[in-house]
Amino acid sequence: MTERYRGMNASGTGTLTDEDHVWQSVNDILLTPVGSRLMRRNYGSLCPDLLDSPMNDVTRMQLMSAAVIALAAWEPRIVLDAVDVTYSASGAVTAALSGMLTETLEKSTGTVTLRSTGNADN
Repeated sequence: MTERYRGMNASGTGTLTDEDHVWQSVNDILLTPVGSRLMRRNYGSLCPDLLDSPMNDVTRMQLMSAAVIALAAWEPRIVLDAVDVTYSASGAVTAALSGMLTETLEKSTGTVTLRSTGNADN
């Protein structure tokens, strides 16, 4: 199978497979606050804005919805079938996502750390 996408690896050097390129894009979309990109104000997700909300089921559902809406709008190479947001005791917030890559029709899963710890200086 030939690769369709070539791009910069955000975490260092080297090449990315098509699937890695999609997940790098998913990570960027979910961690970018809407309104923070100068020439593309609608790009990103509401996830960063929800991270300071109470860690309860309502916020968890809002985070899952924000992820689905943002990825449906900005990443057509994946269609999600499951999103699970979990909170840790330290305050970390993680989103486990699974779906189908639209160009290869293969199942794919990934995890995005929305917040690594509850510390204000991290």
